[in-house]
Amino acid sequence: MKYPPNCTHNCRSVFRDSVSPLTKERYTRLWIQMINQIERTTATASGLQ
Repeated sequence: MKYPPNCTHNCRSVFRDSVSPLTKERYTRLWIQMINQIERTTATASGLQ
């Protein structure tokens, strides 16, 4: 896949971790971590913290 010249590639896949297999428990835990991170970022951006 080609990206524009000024495109920064900041995304990383947490689901393609070769260390541990993707089980239902790990998948759920990763989603919870992502949701918590989004909520913290939103709260900080809103000035609620």
